[in-house]
Amino acid sequence: TQSTWVSEIQLLLKLRARFALLAAEMHPCVIKDVDKAMHALVNRPNARTAEFLALFLDEKMRASSRIDEAARTQAVQGCIELFRLLADKVLFERYYRLSLAKRLLSGSKDLDAEERVLAALQREGTQSYVHKLKVMCLDMKLSDDVAERYRERLEGSDELAAELRDVGFEFKVHVLTGGIWSFNSSSECVLPALASRAQERYANFYATLHGARRLEWRNELGSAVLEANFGAARYEISLSTTQMAILCSFNAAERGQQTMAELAQSLKIDSAVLKRDLFALSCGAKSTLLVRSSGAAGSKRIAETDVFTVNREFKSAHFRVKVSTVVTPENASERKKTESKVAIARSQLIDAAIVRIMKARSELEHANLLAEVTRQLQARFIPAPADIKRRIEALIE
Repeated sequence: TQSTWVSEIQLLLKLRARFALLAAEMHPCVIKDVDKAMHALVNRPNARTAEFLALFLDEKMRASSRIDEAARTQAVQGCIELFRLLADKVLFERYYRLSLAKRLLSGSKDLDAEERVLAALQREGTQSYVHKLKVMCLDMKLSDDVAERYRERLEGSDELAAELRDVGFEFKVHVLTGGIWSFNSSSECVLPALASRAQERYANFYATLHGARRLEWRNELGSAVLEANFGAARYEISLSTTQMAILCSFNAAERGQQTMAELAQSLKIDSAVLKRDLFALSCGAKSTLLVRSSGAAGSKRIAETDVFTVNREFKSAHFRVKVSTVVTPENASERKKTESKVAIARSQLIDAAIVRIMKARSELEHANLLAEVTRQLQARFIPAPADIKRRIEALIE
């Protein structure tokens, strides 16, 4: 839970700050022992410090409007000090990359602050990893440049400009570098005709800039603002692209109601994503836009046989209504997938180190090779000798 990782990281930060204050009065030998004890605490068995630290840093970077710059800078500096103590930085890097991607796509207002954190991480010896994160920030800046050129093209007099103007609503695209952004495989989603036409025409425009590049649409990562009428009231509803597709599908529903199975068939949305979005739309405290029936009384589980209708009685005191995306904690299965991806990343680092060393030395005793690989990688993680031996055998084969 959030309280668990917040309290754990805050405790570690307080301990670190306390030791730093006492360091001036300590004997150098005592300082060394304290550092060892802190290192052992951060890296104790079964501790999830790397994951919790990434989540805590994400919380501080999102809270720019709620805390002053000095407090955020202090919190970030404390996180960097804990990062320095981590024995397994690769796991932290995985979680931080995911959280950075979500912040950027949700409209992080302070790219300069993001880049300052990346610079601090780079000073800790993670240049190759930070390079990928810098490309993510660069993608945001380049996307803004393309968006400006898109707006300029709208004012043109040619056929493509007329088609772009005919879309009828504001349409912004983030163009992301393939292979850099750390997301799961693409989830299909059938969009309303207007949105689908906007994508097609944007692709035509983008082809005039970069004819050799191919756009792959990731609709499940997008967001939208709908204008909707509920009775005599009119609202602006902010929601995800998949939630928008679900709501718009009720405009064409013959009976005014649809089951989850029917929605899955018509919209082609992944089952887990569809259940999450239907729960947000039908069970949200301030955004109950759909009414669910056929479900077990009081059950929060969405079933394929559940029937959904538009909540025509919906009322809100606010003109702008935000539908929150249900954030579920990482379960055992998802954590296992994350660990599997981290294991692959570690194997690639070991392979690169072995190849680099053997190119430089040409010939090296087995024990010395193990020691040298460990020395080169210890800034990122401590590889197990068995893992190094396994990668040596794989490279020989």
